[in-house]
Amino acid sequence: MSKLKVLLLDPLLTSFVAWKGHQMMERTPNRERRQAGECRPVTPVDYERISEIICRCLSQVNILDYGKEHIEKMLPTFAAPKLGEWFAGAQPYCLDLDGEIVATGTIRGSEIQTVFVDPSKHGLGLGKALMHKLEEIARERGVEEVTLRSSLTSRDFYERLGYQEQGDTHGSVGGRMILMKKRLGDLSAPSNGRG
Repeated sequence: MSKLKVLLLDPLLTSFVAWKGHQMMERTPNRERRQAGECRPVTPVDYERISEIICRCLSQVNILDYGKEHIEKMLPTFAAPKLGEWFAGAQPYCLDLDGEIVATGTIRGSEIQTVFVDPSKHGLGLGKALMHKLEEIARERGVEEVTLRSSLTSRDFYERLGYQEQGDTHGSVGGRMILMKKRLGDLSAPSNGRG
């Protein structure tokens, strides 16, 4: 057996090789596009999966900052049958990766809303890819500055993408949120690279 095969049998080394392979995948232009997935408009057929993603994020991630009682009040708002009402007057999008919806976000005028990434896919750059696409869509529609209401949980993520905190506010379903804004520059302008 070759030395490489023996080394790959060690679980720690196998994890390291998989991690390095993931890093290489992100740096390869063709694979990066594939990893980022396809951003497309949401249809009612997507509501069940989008509801699942949002409710999993709230229950597994946001609960750490907002508590069980508050999250339980929010969950019915994002049930699949209610999403049509939630999205009324907005343009909801989803990120589709290899035939599976993995993230969602909405544009309502100049505000980006309801951005969630499947918790099992956190750390893969999908949220950043989705935000860049939503910003690009807003920019193409003539929006020069976007706002969003960040959860306490997501504040650092948005700051890494260049959003600036404007103060406290409350979400439409309650709970403390942070009002943030970002001036949309030229499509070719680089981000700060930390997101």
